[in-house]
Formats: sequence, C-alpha cells, structure tokens
Amino acid sequence: MVDAADTSVIIDTLYSFTPSDDQDAAFIHAGLNSLLGWYQVELRGRSQHGDGVLKVKIPDYRGILLANPSTVSAKRKAEALKAFAELAGCGSGPSLEELGTAERLAFDTAYLRACGFSDPANAVLLLEQELRALAGERVERKLSVADAKISRRKATNVAASVEAYASRIVGAMPAYPDPRAFRNAGEATSKISIIAPVEGPLLIGAELFDLGEVSAGGTLVAKTGSLEAASLVRAILLLEPTAKEIELPVGQRLQRLTTEWQSAVQRWDGEFKRAAERFLTGVSDRRTRDAVVNIALETLRAK
Repeated sequence: MVDAADTSVIIDTLYSFTPSDDQDAAFIHAGLNSLLGWYQVELRGRSQHGDGVLKVKIPDYRGILLANPSTVSAKRKAEALKAFAELAGCGSGPSLEELGTAERLAFDTAYLRACGFSDPANAVLLLEQELRALAGERVERKLSVADAKISRRKATNVAASVEAYASRIVGAMPAYPDPRAFRNAGEATSKISIIAPVEGPLLIGAELFDLGEVSAGGTLVAKTGSLEAASLVRAILLLEPTAKEIELPVGQRLQRLTTEWQSAVQRWDGEFKRAAERFLTGVSDRRTRDAVVNIALETLRAK
C-alpha cells in the first residue's frame, strides 16, 4: 500500500490493489504481509523462474488467499492490526531473519486466528518450516544455474524431513528403561489395577487430594499411594498403554528400584541428547529442532 504523497522511486514491477471498501485496506495490507501471504507468494514465484529470482505476476496474486474482511470479527481484526503495527523494521533487513522474532510470531498468530485456524501457533510453525524450505530451494536453483548444472533438487516436504530426522535419532537409541526390568525374582509385590483406558497425556497427581494418582487425558487410570509408585506406573503405561495390571515391589525395595530406574533414565537421557545433537547438526531453527526431539521422544515412548 503506497501513499499518494510517497516520493519513492520505483525501480521494479509495482502492483497495487484497490479494496471494495476503503475501510478494509489496512487489514488486506496486513494480510499480504503475513506469513500466510508470504508463503503463497514464495510458492507461486518459485515455479516461474529457475535462476533464483522471485517474481510473481498479476494472475498469481489473484490466486493468493487472504481472510475476508467482511467475515472477520472487529475484535480479531483489531488484534491482527495491533500486532502488525508493532512489527519493528519490517522489510528493512534479510527477509528470513524476521521469522521467529516475537513480533512476527505475535502478528502471524493473530492473523491466522483471524483467518479461522483452530491451532494458529502450530500452523505458524508449519508455514515457517515450509517457507524456509522453499526459499532454500530457490537459492540452490540460482547456484545450480550459475554452475550450469542440470540436476535439480526435489521439493522438500518439511513435515517428512522432521519425521526423517526423528527416525534417525530413534534408530540410534536403545529402548527407554522399563522399571519392570529392575525387579528381583521372588520379591514381594503389590498389584495396581489400571481402571480406565490410557487415552491422552499421562500425568501424576502431586496435590493433597490426588497424591499418587495417575491420570490420562484427565481421566483417573490408577491409584498407587505414593509418588514413587506413580512415576513407575506412568513409565510402564507409556511403554505398555494396554496394561491392565502392574506389579511393583513394596517397602524399601520400591524405593531402591525407583533409584535404580532413575539412574538408568539419566544415562538414557544423556545418550539421547548426544544422539539428537549428532543428527541435528546443521538444523539451526530452534522450533524445528524441538519438533524433531518431541517426535523422537514420543516414538520411543519416553514422554
């Protein structure tokens, strides 16, 4: 959006838009500068030039999807416009350096929420990952043309890449320590019944009225009577969510088993961190690294 009094000299193609309602101009302007708009521009532009130059023609712009101002509530518009106004130095530096900043994240989350995304924070992460992959491919194409190479890099599916990184880490790791492996044959045990299906995150109660209870997705699944026993039951259910009954030693033996298992977990955690660092060398985006680590831990049933 260019003000009529702007004295800037245009040295490249300039496209302008005229909203049906002048009151919608600011919101449309914000949408065109959002991560969603940015991603669509990159997606269309990269398919038209093989030398690394990003150029989008009018028909491509006509295909870009933005939030319809007439269907967005005044509250959502105000939130998005306020966050857009707080973007500091937008467009003044290398474009990809804006990704991941607090101001950019706040704006893009607010705009995607206005678009109707049910999980805007996760959508922002996926769009960032895809945008980085598209921009990276464009740069690689430029270098390929400069060197007169024929080969071309295939489009990167970032979600699949995250899964691939996680699979490498998983393949390098031993199984997560099972507390049952530290039991002694013939020792006295008590049986803990699993009273509900394990569906959802497993949590341990630590308050006065739920101490020693294990819940899954907000539903009580086991009562153990102590934090030590609850932590062991949770670990076993992570490894075997269909278990109907769990046997644990009693008295001092329970405490010793807990100590032995926790020591094994600490060693496993150290090995996991080393494997993750080894396979994620070169992956600088913190949220991408976190996504890989979380998927690997879930696959290994360690969280």
